[in-house]
Amino acid sequence: MKIHQRTYAASAAGRILLAVLSMLTAGTVYAETGITVLNGIPGPEDIVIDNYHDFPRLLVSSTDRRYGAVAGEIYEVVIDTGLIRPLKRTGEPEGLVFNPHGLDIVEEEKGRILLYVITHWENNEGEKHAVVRYRVFPDRLFFERLYSDDLLASPNDLAALPDGTIYVSNDSSAGGGMFEMALGLKRSSVVYFNGEAWSVAAGKIAMANGIEAFPGVVYVSATRENRVYAFDRRTSGELTEKRVLARIKGPDNISVWGEYLIVAGHAKTIALARHLSASGNPPPSPTAIHSINRRTGETRLEFSDAGNIISAGSVGVVFDGHLYVGQIMDPFVVSLRLE
Repeated sequence: MKIHQRTYAASAAGRILLAVLSMLTAGTVYAETGITVLNGIPGPEDIVIDNYHDFPRLLVSSTDRRYGAVAGEIYEVVIDTGLIRPLKRTGEPEGLVFNPHGLDIVEEEKGRILLYVITHWENNEGEKHAVVRYRVFPDRLFFERLYSDDLLASPNDLAALPDGTIYVSNDSSAGGGMFEMALGLKRSSVVYFNGEAWSVAAGKIAMANGIEAFPGVVYVSATRENRVYAFDRRTSGELTEKRVLARIKGPDNISVWGEYLIVAGHAKTIALARHLSASGNPPPSPTAIHSINRRTGETRLEFSDAGNIISAGSVGVVFDGHLYVGQIMDPFVVSLRLE
């Protein structure tokens, strides 16, 4: 879900407010539901599982969209110990503005573990976007490359493949922004990096959002169409034979769980808009997490909440029988055991 951060200077008041909010949710366990709150992660909009090292962990894209009180980070959540902390980033070029959005982790063909992250910022030329690539180590992220191109018009999420190719969803056309999203105009796109250059892989989508890529197929959620699409993937990277895999309300980020896609959904568009635009005491926005069979499209509701525990849930990932749910704005992730 697109809400780009526009205020990046941390304020003392903002830090205090964020700390208070974190303490209010610290260690909360909802015994009747088995839900646990993992607090202190501002705006955990996207999550990937890093199971490539000796200890499994979540890597969480964190941008404080509500208050702009703290800088953007990638947090690690160590599953076995419960440790939550920003992961150190090294080797970045001077002046890099890091406000992470969608991200993906992949083991490349040479065996290195890479994390790709979308970042946004503003300067005197307007809104800017890029994809940052890091090499993942147990104790840090090491900067390797920055990708930028005019085709990265309004990047929301990405899917990286072991051969170094990348798919990125643009949730609107350049300059289209919230106007296009509000009207549900089919002007967003998926763009493709073949290792050397960017090209348009698919277009005419109403708010392209979550994306996952496999050798022969790419899945894309279209938030304003209430659909998850499957595309055939040509060797050129072009996406063809668009078809509806599933219909769910307001689909957002997509993750993979075996033969299933895990898709977060926003059931009420107006409630979501009010939650995102509130500066304080935000109204609730319902969250739904679905599993979708990648072959048949059969859909099952895995978790839902009217906003009593979490609002504007934007991503769900499953590891070792637990579902972890992130959100666009507020500073915590929730965890629950799947039945």
